[in-house]
Amino acid sequence: MVNSQRYTNFVAQIKFKVKKQNTYMTEKQTVFLAIVNRFLEIWRGTQDAQEQGNARQHFTRVKIMKLFYFFCMLDEQAEIRNSNLFGHFVAYPFGPVNEEAYEFLKSEIGNCLFEAMCRNEKVDLPLLTPEIGNIIDNILQSPQIGENGMEIHVWNNLIKMPVDELVELSHQTTAWREAYLYSSEHDMNIEDNLAEDKRLILKILSNWGTT
Repeated sequence: MVNSQRYTNFVAQIKFKVKKQNTYMTEKQTVFLAIVNRFLEIWRGTQDAQEQGNARQHFTRVKIMKLFYFFCMLDEQAEIRNSNLFGHFVAYPFGPVNEEAYEFLKSEIGNCLFEAMCRNEKVDLPLLTPEIGNIIDNILQSPQIGENGMEIHVWNNLIKMPVDELVELSHQTTAWREAYLYSSEHDMNIEDNLAEDKRLILKILSNWGTT
């Protein structure tokens, strides 16, 4: 009974903090959570979601960071990547990581909001403007054409892909390899090899799963 009451009190405190945090959430945190929420929405429309049904188990932090990296890479107009929001990634052994987004996801508030999204609960994002929302949707909905001229269902494939394959896919990019192997700080520069890395990713995705 005591443990149950403690849990109830803890949930109440978290909900209060979330409500307060939503009032003061930064633009970066808002945009990041909006992107993650769209990942979840896409996943819910796949056969994997119907079979597994556990979003939290499917979306580990490592997987979210890899998806977020590919999201920034496939941002055709660089509207998110070059807006001083999330252009900076660091090469970790398990692939690229945006440290600011990762730390927010690990925080009590960030994790609580993410858990609520996984339960398909409504999470208010007061700083998300219609313009930014449209940019996010355009990045996730814009068709990608492979070398064979066929359209690739990029985000269905990426979101369904097991995390170990996502990590390996990120390791194929020149941006990650050069930063991890040759930079003492492991700072990544996505822009330098963007066209080459994008072609490589699309080529691999065109042969993965159902396209």
